[in-house]
Amino acid sequence: MLNNLKRLGMATALAALLLIPIPSFACSACRDMSAGSAPQARAGLRKGILVLGIPAAGIFAGILILAFETEPRPDESEKEQVSERQQHNT
Repeated sequence: MLNNLKRLGMATALAALLLIPIPSFACSACRDMSAGSAPQARAGLRKGILVLGIPAAGIFAGILILAFETEPRPDESEKEQVSERQQHNT
């Protein structure tokens, strides 16, 4: 139960951080490139950054969760101990 509350809290904190508006959201190259553009073009670039960034962040978070949830593989000495225990039990 406590583990689920921790996860919910972390997910809520991450969502809150992602929703905070940041004035200089674009990299300096994009900002320099769009400086002389029309306001519609600048708005399109800002939306494009979000459209490309959200799936990348989701993939990164999924891999991170998978890495933490996966059990580590036993090394060779642990495998031998398990097989010895199984032989003694039968």
